[in-house]
Amino acid sequence: MLTPLRVAVLCSHRAPGLLHLLNADPDRGRNFEVVCCVTSESTFAEEVRVERRGVPTRSHDIRAFYDARQARLSAAPDVRAAFDADTARLLKPYSPASSRNRRCQRCWPSP
Repeated sequence: MLTPLRVAVLCSHRAPGLLHLLNADPDRGRNFEVVCCVTSESTFAEEVRVERRGVPTRSHDIRAFYDARQARLSAAPDVRAAFDADTARLLKPYSPASSRNRRCQRCWPSP
């Protein structure tokens, strides 16, 4: 039997479809397991409900990250690269096989 794929979900202020995966997807636990959810906001709409289903959540506020570096969100690719690297470090303890940012369509393999 194969080990379920360990997946980290990255979201902003919503995590569309995540509750369906946690509540109703028959493959959860067999083919995949959601090991954490990281939001780029201070919180996200379904955060409490996700945590109640046993999935740890983390906030990695992108605005605060940029503000601390006195950079604009839309005009600092070097700051975005640093944010992405910091996000990868946040994910490391959860050992995801993959994580996907729905908006940016970026994937990070596990280290």
